Amino acid sequence: CDTSFYEAVKLIGPRLASLTQSMSSCITAILGYLILGEHIGVVGSLGIGVAVFGVFLVLADGGNLTVTHTGQVSRRQLLIGASSGLFSALMLAISLILLKQSMLLGATALWAAFVRLVFGGCILFIFFFFRGWLNNIWVNFKTHSRSWFYMFVGGFFGTTGIWLSGVAVQNTESGIAATIIALEPVLIIPVNALCAKRIPPLRAILVTQIAFSGH
Repeated sequence: CDTSFYEAVKLIGPRLASLTQSMSSCITAILGYLILGEHIGVVGSLGIGVAVFGVFLVLADGGNLTVTHTGQVSRRQLLIGASSGLFSALMLAISLILLKQSMLLGATALWAAFVRLVFGGCILFIFFFFRGWLNNIWVNFKTHSRSWFYMFVGGFFGTTGIWLSGVAVQNTESGIAATIIALEPVLIIPVNALCAKRIPPLRAILVTQIAFSGH
């Protein structure tokens, strides 16, 4: 989930990447209904339809709505980035369903977050080792020393988010928790505007709100 999401951020920017990943709430609700017997209802089904339409609306005009730090995105970037974001949404939905199952068996949110981070870190370390990328990563961090600051600060907030997502899953239905987590595309607009010192056009904000309204 995280690897695909980071790839989407690199290609199409954080706002659109977060928007495509927010589809995880719809997927989680459907999986929760099929696997856990959670309720969707007419309103929930309508919300899923609106969310899917809104995301499609954004992607259909993504070349005009999305600007990354490198400039306007190409159609190829949009296709690959959106596909990565949607794949990330699927992986996140599956992880939330499995997380809910572990909670039902007695796991705590903090322990689940610890297991997820350690397991993911070990898998990536082994993968990078056999690909011969560890030395390149070390050289890049030595060359760009400020990367350490961003990595640790981002890691702190990311780890806190993983833990709190577990708390949400533990205390409500997985579909509802995923819907709350899907607030990210809306919240990221002011954060991205502050960090990048660039306010997205009003049209982009409005279309994002349409996509989010389904959640």
